[in-house]
Amino acid sequence: MGLAYLFISHDLAVVRYVSHRIAVMYLGRIVEIGNAEDVWAGRLHPYTQALVNAIPDEAARRDDVQLLEGDVPSPVNPPSGCPFRTRCVFAKEACAESRPELRKVGTHEVACHFAEKISS
Repeated sequence: MGLAYLFISHDLAVVRYVSHRIAVMYLGRIVEIGNAEDVWAGRLHPYTQALVNAIPDEAARRDDVQLLEGDVPSPVNPPSGCPFRTRCVFAKEACAESRPELRKVGTHEVACHFAEKISS
């Protein structure tokens, strides 16, 4: 039908069922994007993992990822490097030094220096 729509939500369980593609954003930047089922199954970015872990349905959650702590940084004055690093349990020195660019990892794209290590 040539129809497109933009559905915005923090509930990835709902987004998964109404979307063909998912783009996860943090502080106004895409941190993970791809086919809905690939993003749901892959969850390569720590923020994507945290969003899924916030879903009230325990069946959707993984036990190895913690819920987010701390305050969201200011979008006017974001931290250096990766904007998610101040809330990320996987953050290392490299995360403060450079902002990760979107890159293909597996079946979709992610902006995380350590996506391969986090997903395994």
